[in-house]
Amino acid sequence: MLVDPPSSTLKRQFGKARRLAALKARNLSSRRPVIDPNATVDVSLTSFGERLETVGYAVESIAQGSALPRRFVLWVSDPDFDLAGYPMLRRLVSRGLEIRTTEDYGPYKKSYPYATELREPGIGLVTADDDALYPEGWLRGLQHSALEHPEDVIGFRAAAVSFDAAGKPLPYARWRRLEQPESGAHVLLTGVAGIYYPYAFLTQLAAHGEEFRTVCPSADDLWMHRISLLAGITPRMVASGSMYLLSIPKTQQNPLHKVNVSQGRNDLQFAAISTENELQKMRISAQGSVK
Repeated sequence: MLVDPPSSTLKRQFGKARRLAALKARNLSSRRPVIDPNATVDVSLTSFGERLETVGYAVESIAQGSALPRRFVLWVSDPDFDLAGYPMLRRLVSRGLEIRTTEDYGPYKKSYPYATELREPGIGLVTADDDALYPEGWLRGLQHSALEHPEDVIGFRAAAVSFDAAGKPLPYARWRRLEQPESGAHVLLTGVAGIYYPYAFLTQLAAHGEEFRTVCPSADDLWMHRISLLAGITPRMVASGSMYLLSIPKTQQNPLHKVNVSQGRNDLQFAAISTENELQKMRISAQGSVK
């Protein structure tokens, strides 16, 4: 799944501006709930700082979809957060959005508090990012894949953990970016396009506690991958069809994933959390995959 379509800058900017205007108008006028009590997945995301002024667009884009979550939760760690200062979010709360406070777990705010506080048997979690506009069929696509593979962790975007001829992990920046569906221990799902986590995974995430705060504080995709391996849960990238995401303007100046890659943080954190046993699982899985 691509972030921003492959078109000219001017055309992309025009299309994005039109989508944002439509979402703003919808937020001002719609009374349609953003949740469906009969759904079997919840959606969780987090935001902070200036992004709290635009995260409503991400929420509204998901709420415009053909499938809605059972619960829709936005996590914030700012102790001074005041909903009155965010009219777009205030209108979304009136339609079913929950805003909950939590400790500052960094990027884990969208997953770890949910796993420890809100998880329920039979209910999966889909995480989303606060800097993207999601297409109409996004949540339904993840739900459909979850019905086919209910025990797997599922996403639309992934990289393959890659190794050199000696079996040593290559730098993260050189990992193969997946373009077709693939599954196995070598598949690292990346969160911007959304990831589905089954209840069994959420139980394991909660059970492993807050070790991530010291060994993998800024690379939640890597930590979640490790939890999958430890729990024997398969990471699976599925096809996204023609869907693509639009980035929300003024949210991409210093995105965490770019900082992690450019400064080598992903490599340091991957080394800190990967045992030889886990690396061997990834090597075997990668050798059996289609290149």
